[in-house]
Amino acid sequence: REEGGRDHHQGDFDVTRQIDPRDVEVWNQKHLQLAKEREGRSDYQAMLTKRRDLPAYKMRDTCIQTILGNRVTIVSGDTGCGKTTQLPALYFDHMVAMGKGGSTHVIVTQPRRISATSVAERVAQERGER
Repeated sequence: REEGGRDHHQGDFDVTRQIDPRDVEVWNQKHLQLAKEREGRSDYQAMLTKRRDLPAYKMRDTCIQTILGNRVTIVSGDTGCGKTTQLPALYFDHMVAMGKGGSTHVIVTQPRRISATSVAERVAQERGER
């Protein structure tokens, strides 16, 4: 802590500064390869069909541009609209397609630990990572 009680992490903090740029490129390529593999699976295509019906999917371009233009984005919407499970995945997929998956950090908060765990499991399953 700094004098006056301020935490030294306040303000702009670049979480990627400790990462070797060569490692970021390796992760970029890995995420691109995983995306190609995922897109070829029938279970993923079935999930995409359902995803396209959600309001979050229909608003994806607007949401992604809003996220790109702000350090923090708070999303509010009806239960089941895809704000928690779909928007983070859609944003990450966008960044992977742009070759920036290796340096992209997505943080989703939930008010309860059980909610956070179940959301993480759901997203991992949809992404074919579980």
